[in-house]
Amino acid sequence: MKNLREIRMAILAERGTETLLKDSFQQLGAFPLIAYDSALMEEEAIPEGAIPFERALQRDDITGIAIEASLESSIEMAKQALLSGKDVVMLGFPTFEKQRLEELFEIAEGSEKVILAGFGLEYHPAIEKLNEIVKSGELGRVLYIYCDRAASFLSQSLFREEIAASLIRVLGESPEEVSTMEGPVVAGPGSMTFLKFPQQTRAHIFIGRSAENRIVVCGEKKAAFLGLGEKVVDLTLYNQPAAHDEKVPTFERAEGIPVTIPRLDSGLALAKAFLDRCNGSSVSEDLQKSIAVANVLDAIEASVRANGLPKLVKEVASI
Repeated sequence: MKNLREIRMAILAERGTETLLKDSFQQLGAFPLIAYDSALMEEEAIPEGAIPFERALQRDDITGIAIEASLESSIEMAKQALLSGKDVVMLGFPTFEKQRLEELFEIAEGSEKVILAGFGLEYHPAIEKLNEIVKSGELGRVLYIYCDRAASFLSQSLFREEIAASLIRVLGESPEEVSTMEGPVVAGPGSMTFLKFPQQTRAHIFIGRSAENRIVVCGEKKAAFLGLGEKVVDLTLYNQPAAHDEKVPTFERAEGIPVTIPRLDSGLALAKAFLDRCNGSSVSEDLQKSIAVANVLDAIEASVRANGLPKLVKEVASI
């Protein structure tokens, strides 16, 4: 098991994001510093105290690399980092083929290194607790999940990916069909994604300026409400089953029971999940979960290109 004092992170991200990641790792005692891609960044834009990515790979005191997946060369940089003996965490899911994802995990396994790809929300203690509640049967059979996220049109794809990944973690399975429409949705520009899961659970992901920041799990016995604040995520249970409005279960908040969870923001949750894996926690589920998310995102993009027509999601092994 590694001591946190032995973990030093190099952060490779776009301006703004690197500060968030640096603060998160710093709070956990991982001694972060900023790295940059010398092939892409102009000299005047280099953050003070930052080092080139190539130098970060050469330094023995740097044990981990954090890479923002939206960067153009993120996959190749992740591969270089693993081959250089570094643990790797990727913020988000880059666009790539399943074979490239499997290649990264094979390199990590062969070198006994960690690779983690995803968003902070899906690793947040509230999502983990919600998964426990769903698996325990306390809510009864899950009928419908409302997922609403306030965001601008330009950032809707990123938030849609984050919520989709979190849903897979909550239910422990991937949807079998999705359909996504973009444009004027409900009130103003945004997107609406409908998901159909194997156990007949259905869900929607609404991204738009007018959206309420929430994930609501409607069960036959109870409901769970996850409030998505900017810095805090709150989880509340309600002792009433979902009502039915035509084919879609509906939910109205009454007096609820708060569930105690650690107060982490999403950046800190992702950093903690990564460091836990560096310290020996199981990573066996990470490959199948990452492939499942990648397949869902592929199907969503195919549906967008087809003007909202439903698209099947490629099957993966048990998550």
